[in-house]
Order: sequence, then C-alpha cells, then structure tokens
Amino acid sequence: MSAMTADMYDDILAYERKDPHGLNGFVLLLHLGSGRKDPFHPMLGPLCDELSKRGYEFERVDGLLR
Repeated sequence: MSAMTADMYDDILAYERKDPHGLNGFVLLLHLGSGRKDPFHPMLGPLCDELSKRGYEFERVDGLLR
C-alpha cells in the first residue's frame, strides 16, 4: 500500500471519528478505473471490514433510491 492510499484510508477513519454522526448516511464514491498508480480499490475490503467491526452496515445506492 502506498503512502497516499494509506492516507486516504486513514482520512476516512479520521472523518468517522470526528463527525458526531460518524459515517451514518455517508456515501463513499470510488472511481475504480481512475488509472492511478496507487489505486484505492485493494483497500476497499479492509476498509469495509473495519467499518463492519465498528457497527456499520452497507447499502447499495440503487437500494437507497427506491
């Protein structure tokens, strides 16, 4: 994992800690095909695992739009 990818991961968790509502209602948009040399998508699984441990549940956007 590159330093920039680690920073993005850490920034998401830092936001969760500082906001009084955490990440409830948060929409995380990732561009998987961005062509970055240090893509974030390999960290998506570990991020979801960590957030699940913190009690979060995930919804697909299309499910939210019904």
